[in-house]
Amino acid sequence: MKIKKFKNDNIGLLILLLSTCVVLIIVHGFQDYISFKIDTITIGLIILCFLPFFQKILSSIKAGGVEVEFRDYSVHEQIFIFLDGIAARQAWTFYTPRKGETALGQGFKVLIDELLKNKRTELSRQLIKWFESENDNHKWFAAEVIGYCKMEELKTVCKSYFEKLKINESWESWQLNCLWAYSSFYLYKPLRLKLEETENERNRLWMINACIQMTKEEKDVKSKDELQQILSKFPQELIDSCETLNEYS
Repeated sequence: MKIKKFKNDNIGLLILLLSTCVVLIIVHGFQDYISFKIDTITIGLIILCFLPFFQKILSSIKAGGVEVEFRDYSVHEQIFIFLDGIAARQAWTFYTPRKGETALGQGFKVLIDELLKNKRTELSRQLIKWFESENDNHKWFAAEVIGYCKMEELKTVCKSYFEKLKINESWESWQLNCLWAYSSFYLYKPLRLKLEETENERNRLWMINACIQMTKEEKDVKSKDELQQILSKFPQELIDSCETLNEYS
């Protein structure tokens, strides 16, 4: 009888969560009154909805080669588990995506903001673990979070991953993202200096694209002015071509 009741409870919970997700999708899909869409914001909301359900029904997972009970983890630990899997898949950004990037939805931003507010120390440790990962997307995401959340305590960690690199050799995208994250603390001056120094075309285009992206996203007036001054040194045709490439990526 207890087993049957447990299954019925799970079915009822699943129906409730599915109903909630459908409502969220509809609300978000029709927010512009024009077209129905499912994007990363919707996906993030779905994950938030299903977190309690996963906690209830998922029996065990592998962690460090040891089978552990997923339901025994705290909510924040479960969030880290989800983010670890998500971050590994592609180069996520909190901003309007450039070519090669994918936008994070508001649902994921809520998760990061929650960790930043209530589990900052644990978040810092996780970011360092991601930097030590063999997955480049983990490293990218670590830099993205540090720059977006302005985590002062980790800015020198970002610096350590690019400061010894030769500027005229092609950098990995995650290394360039570390430069962006570190530069965001200093009105983007480190990025400007590297851009003036490098002769590597790939590095130059990445940095120019980063400046274009952040002129539209940066809220600090001084930082925005610095970015615009950097871009003013390049032909408008180049800026326009970069913007067009990002729009159709």
